[in-house]
Amino acid sequence: MAEFQQRIPPQNLDAEQSLLGSMMLKEEAMNKAAEVVQPEDFYVNSNKIIFEALIALFKTQKPCDPITLQEQLRSMNKLSEAGGAAYISQLLNAVPTASNAEYYANIVRQKAILRRLINVSGDIMADAYAPQAEAERLLDSAEQKILQLSEFRITQPYISLKRLVPEVFSFLERLYEHKQAITGLPSGFKKLDEFTAGFQASDLIIVAARPSMGKTALCLNIAQHVA
Repeated sequence: MAEFQQRIPPQNLDAEQSLLGSMMLKEEAMNKAAEVVQPEDFYVNSNKIIFEALIALFKTQKPCDPITLQEQLRSMNKLSEAGGAAYISQLLNAVPTASNAEYYANIVRQKAILRRLINVSGDIMADAYAPQAEAERLLDSAEQKILQLSEFRITQPYISLKRLVPEVFSFLERLYEHKQAITGLPSGFKKLDEFTAGFQASDLIIVAARPSMGKTALCLNIAQHVA
């Protein structure tokens, strides 16, 4: 155990710096970073602080460049803690190409998951060494911890207001022009459509009933109508 404690946790400082620099150089890089990475994924605390500041700028639709970043860090009283203006300039020089931002973000994310896995494994090991350890209880606890860790692989894509607002307005305009109660795909069954307003994009539809109650026939009729 002592040998493991002395080892440096998985991390890639070059990827962290390249990602932050890319976020200041290219808006698309900011979008990718916001989708993949969380502040806690950064190994170096100064990089974590800078990422939080860049995301704060991005969410308020402010430009993300060295000048605005410094002002944001000052407003957070964290400019010195983040490394100051010199370190921000260093981040820009560390970027091989901003087009690879998604690749850098994935590296940062993967290293963070490995560190979390090490921490969880250490907790499980410590629990197992405890004098009053109960095997069944520890197995349940270990399973829960691993399942919680697996959730870090799932991220919800970030959609900026700049992209979302035109799509929403376009959808509302179509509803106004057609003046229809059915906003999705009609099933062919009037009462069902009144309840659902049609099948909407991304809907998960589950048809449940006892055997031989007509589930297959219902689904075939709906599929034929939609087609």
